[in-house]
Amino acid sequence: MVWSCSLVPEPEESEKEALESALCRKELSLWDDAQALDRYIRLTGLSQAACAGRLGRSQAAVANRLRLLKLPYDVGERLRRGELTERHARALLRLPRPEDRSRTAELFVRRRMSVAEAESHVERLLSPEDAVSALSRERRTALSRIWQELERLRDAVPEVSMSLRDAGGSVILEIRLPKG
Repeated sequence: MVWSCSLVPEPEESEKEALESALCRKELSLWDDAQALDRYIRLTGLSQAACAGRLGRSQAAVANRLRLLKLPYDVGERLRRGELTERHARALLRLPRPEDRSRTAELFVRRRMSVAEAESHVERLLSPEDAVSALSRERRTALSRIWQELERLRDAVPEVSMSLRDAGGSVILEIRLPKG
C-alpha cells in the first residue's frame, strides 16, 4: 500500500489563509474588507459570531461591515477610494432604493458633506412630514386616509414596509410587500 501526502495546500485552504491574514492585518479598504469577510464566511462556513471571534472583531462590527455589501457597486467604489466613510455608508443604507443610494452618495462627495450633514440630509429625505407639508389641504387629507389604511395593513402583515418621500414635483408613496 502506498500513501501519498501533499505539502501543497488545497487552493481553497490557501485562499482561506490568505483572506484570514488580510482580514487580521486590517489593511483593506472598507469595501474590500466587506467583500473579503463575505468570501471568508462562505469559504469557512463560519457564523458571523464565530468569524468575529476568529478575527478579533465584535459580531456587530462584522455584521455592520457585511451590510455595506447592500450598497450599489458605484458607492462601493467610493468607499474603496476613501471618498466616503463607513458612517456615510450607514446613512446611505437607510435609503430604500439603490438608485437613491447612488445619487445621494454622489451628492455627499460633491458637497464634501460631513457625517453629521450626510445623516441630516438622509433624515430629511426620509421624513414624511416634509413631503406632506408641501401638499394642498385636500391632498394631505386624502393621503392621511390612505396612510391610516396602510397602517392597518401593516398590523395584519408586519413585513410590509412603507415610505413617503418628496420627489420634487410629487410625493412618492412606496409600499413593499414581500412575496410568499
